[in-house]
Amino acid sequence: MKLKISALFLFIVLGSCSVQQKQINQTSKEVQLPFSKKDYPDTNESFYVISNAIGTNLNAVKSQALADAQFNLAQRAISVIESHLTSELSNANELSNSKTRLNSVSKSNVFANKIALIDSKSFIKDNGKYEYWAVFSVDLDEVTKIINKKANLNLKKDFYKSAIDKDFQLSVKEKKNPREDEISKSTLNESDLADKIITESKKYIGVPYVWGGENPETGFDCSGYVQWVLNESLGLYIPRTSKQQYNFFKSKIAKNLKSIKSGDILFFKTISSPVSHVGIAINDKSFIHAPNSDSKIRIDELEGYWTNRFVAGYAVSP
Repeated sequence: MKLKISALFLFIVLGSCSVQQKQINQTSKEVQLPFSKKDYPDTNESFYVISNAIGTNLNAVKSQALADAQFNLAQRAISVIESHLTSELSNANELSNSKTRLNSVSKSNVFANKIALIDSKSFIKDNGKYEYWAVFSVDLDEVTKIINKKANLNLKKDFYKSAIDKDFQLSVKEKKNPREDEISKSTLNESDLADKIITESKKYIGVPYVWGGENPETGFDCSGYVQWVLNESLGLYIPRTSKQQYNFFKSKIAKNLKSIKSGDILFFKTISSPVSHVGIAINDKSFIHAPNSDSKIRIDELEGYWTNRFVAGYAVSP
């Protein structure tokens, strides 16, 4: 798809991508981010997506990456529309039906052939794996047309220009939850907050892991689960991915394993990325999380595999 100069809304997400390889460089060190948000500033006319993936098979890495970029594109577009519909539709049934149709669109691959490659770089790491980065863009006029057709909505051509506010155009890690100050100033002490978090987290034991999942009806991935629990228990919004959640919390004092307490958010490095997994501490000996695609939400001991991959823990309370 050729980009329409007249329609560009930009947006950046760390994920994976599937495009033609531009170059492969040998490197013995960790590869720095080759593309920057400042080089692809957001507008209200196109999405720009920065994606990355690592694997032994370059073609497989590309395929997984495209699916990831496509998923993130759909989720962002749907989020903007849902927010708009919530403020515009007073009829609860109409709103519910619209959201159901939008949800079906977010799970489809309708955006796949609308994503255009802008730039890409590939590297070979010391372990022989490929590290791949790419920048994509998509015309929001096309996105609007697709959603109008697939979700049976009647969005205007310039919908995104009016619906997307400055708050949404910030990167996810920069977004602030309006209830964050309320929590900081509330009379709830640290123990009360922890009890609320743990009580909510245990409701979903046994819910299956689903990559990209972010609700109990369809399943959770690790970060979708933590995001859901904090929002449901405290009304606290945090970003979507484990990396973004880590950036959100790291301004607080980091805890080591010896100082972990109930309700703390725990981050782990299970792959080459600095942070790739997240869970919630039950106490200083165990935590609850959505482990992987072959399992369900469960409580695991903080030992062995997990202690060796532990990065940091953070309290949700001030």
